[in-house]
Amino acid sequence: MSSLLELVDLTVAYRERGGPRKLRAVDGVSLVFESGSATALVGESGSGKSTLARALVGLVEHQSGSIRVDGRDVAKLSSRELLAVRRRIQIVFQDPFGSLDPRLSVEEVLAEPLAIHKIGDARSRRARIFALLEAVGLSTQDFGRYPHEFSGGQRQRLAIARALALEPELLILDEPTSALDVSVQAQILNLLASLRERFGLAYLFITHDLALVRQMCERVAVMYFGRVVEESSVEDFFRAPLHPYSRALVALARRSPEARSLLVGADAPSPFALPSGCTFHPRCPQAPELGPRCGDERPTLARLVRERGPSVACHLHDAERAR
Repeated sequence: MSSLLELVDLTVAYRERGGPRKLRAVDGVSLVFESGSATALVGESGSGKSTLARALVGLVEHQSGSIRVDGRDVAKLSSRELLAVRRRIQIVFQDPFGSLDPRLSVEEVLAEPLAIHKIGDARSRRARIFALLEAVGLSTQDFGRYPHEFSGGQRQRLAIARALALEPELLILDEPTSALDVSVQAQILNLLASLRERFGLAYLFITHDLALVRQMCERVAVMYFGRVVEESSVEDFFRAPLHPYSRALVALARRSPEARSLLVGADAPSPFALPSGCTFHPRCPQAPELGPRCGDERPTLARLVRERGPSVACHLHDAERAR
């Protein structure tokens, strides 16, 4: 597979409302997304997953680092070049009702991106809209209906159709099933699997649902307070997670009796007052083994020595990591 999208030391920061403090929602993230691949980005609420997704499609600005498509920094592209890049990367949000304009009909929802990008004429756009409705399992008779007339699952199908209108190569899915009933979640995941096979799409799933990760993805990256602490194949992640935080997530998902013992204390730190060194060390039961180092020195994300092995940011694995 070839590299489609690359993040290099990406940082997105917000200033505290009414205060002087600054929050690094995304803190030095470097990741590669390959054409046709399915990658999951997991972590607790507030870890920076959705902010990262929004930065990838230009909804929030990044303060440093770069987003590169085919090796080119999007910040250095002309307006025309940037518009072409936007066609290649689309996003589907968690709440399908909130992300659809209630004043627009199905026809208008699906025609809008085509009009913005000056694709086709009225006749060819209508044909494209009919094809999109068929692709996501909606009826062409829904052409003149409005979002409030659909169920939650149907609205998410419509949101997916809108994202597909521009024939993207990468679809970012920000908690795409968490607002839906369990039975409808399965239908949407089956739809996404079939669309990926049909159109050769790459997926980035933003999720906290590890069952979805196992079902839908080949790679997984774990975020904790803005930083990626582990990146690996899904198989390696579930077989032998390396970072103590990853072990806790997997144990919690499995409802393992040892899950709670993998976290020291119940409270995460304030995002505006993160601990020095490894951000996870106050909650890590293994930090005392390494003495003050975990609190003094921030570990870097580095690949283990074995070929194509996982990457981890943890001092417990310093001896194994590639130099």
